Amino acid sequence: MKQNGFTLVEVVVALFIFAMLAAAGVALLSFAVRAQASSSVALAKVADDRRATALLIGDLGQAVPRVTRNADGDGRPAFQAEQGDLLLSYVRGGATPQYVEIRLEGGRLIRAAAPFADGAVARTPLVLAENVERAELRFRTKDAWSDKWTPTRTDELPRAIELTVTAGGKASLKRLFLVGTGL
Repeated sequence: MKQNGFTLVEVVVALFIFAMLAAAGVALLSFAVRAQASSSVALAKVADDRRATALLIGDLGQAVPRVTRNADGDGRPAFQAEQGDLLLSYVRGGATPQYVEIRLEGGRLIRAAAPFADGAVARTPLVLAENVERAELRFRTKDAWSDKWTPTRTDELPRAIELTVTAGGKASLKRLFLVGTGL
């Protein structure tokens, strides 16, 4: 009499094959999860960099040659650069002009904006970049590029700015921004 079924050897071989397929599936799934996590971190860094660049493009593109006053009533030029931790300060035009400062403090590139151009205190600063080792500026005047901002008038703006940022031990990233109308 013939019986239907599997032998013990066939069952063990089938279980072994299933275990190998399951192990391969788990390995593939864990690789996909790790790749997703690392790409999410990389994309977040790129998004942060693009947001910071877009903010600076908007700010510097709307810079106006307006001399302002600080909280003590002392006058300050329309555009200042490289004074201690202060990288840049300028007035962003628009319906409500704002006094904006870009600073390098403790390895962070920070933007602080006051709600008014004259005498207002800056609001909570916004971190534009972390782990910044160095930030260098160059300025385009009417005639040429210069490493120092040396205006002849207090209401003078550069035509463009070149900002080179070195962060996190990586290669330097150079960005060019038009200032105001760039004329």
